[in-house]
Amino acid sequence: MRVTSGMIYSMTTVNITSQYERMFQVSEQVTSGKRINRPSDDPVDVAKALDYRTLLGALEQYKKNVERGTNLLRYTESALETAGDVLRDAKTLAEQMATGSYSEDQRKVLAVQAEQLFRQMLQVANTQISGRYIFSGFKTDTQPFVADDDFNVTYQGDNNQIRFTVQQNSTVAVNITGQAAFLDATNVFAVLRDLRTALRENDQAAIGSILPRIDDAMNQIQKVRAYVGTSLKELEATASVLDDVKLNAEKLLSDTEDTDIADAVTKLAERQMVYEASLKSTAMITQLSLVHFV
Repeated sequence: MRVTSGMIYSMTTVNITSQYERMFQVSEQVTSGKRINRPSDDPVDVAKALDYRTLLGALEQYKKNVERGTNLLRYTESALETAGDVLRDAKTLAEQMATGSYSEDQRKVLAVQAEQLFRQMLQVANTQISGRYIFSGFKTDTQPFVADDDFNVTYQGDNNQIRFTVQQNSTVAVNITGQAAFLDATNVFAVLRDLRTALRENDQAAIGSILPRIDDAMNQIQKVRAYVGTSLKELEATASVLDDVKLNAEKLLSDTEDTDIADAVTKLAERQMVYEASLKSTAMITQLSLVHFV
């Protein structure tokens, strides 16, 4: 078959175009810092990169849930610590007033202190974060505890646990209900109410009988605090795991789509040389063809 000048020109044009496209691809990788700039660059790795990005998005949400849960539980722990302090003050008061060293008038005066402890406990039990009550279960917009004029307390929340997803198929409870903390085995408010009443009535025996109930209330609060502490440790461990998984996913994503700059710069220089050589060769071939034509 006779090779014509047109065929030679066509072949060299195809070669130059191919060399230019290869050079441009590497140049784009160097400029963008990405090995993959469009799906056609590497369909298989594009799919992998999409999977890694989806995973990173999920990890980011898990991390936010861990942070929110940790914040809520820390507020809860702080409130329970204050509740424990209130009960310790009540125990100290009851121990003093259960002795015969105080008069009726003194006990009636100190009944005011018992009432203050009651109201302080009520305030603790109605703790809010950003306008949301932490001891109301799901009913976070409802004040959990309300007291009437006789110091009887009603719980208006529910007994539902708020659970956050912190890993795939893994949730953690991030709240304590008011029922569990203040009313479960021992009604904390009733203990403080009865202490106030006993002091007002100068009933030394009744004051003494309240002491074991105060201990029960303190144990109840401490038990709930221990549960919160365990949940906080679980979230702390989960946060560490999420950080490790995120770091690994980011590395896999980088390995999949990022450019090895040093390698790409070397390839770019090589492909520029090949492209320039192709241009020179084409120019020489074109000149020879013109000479033969003349």
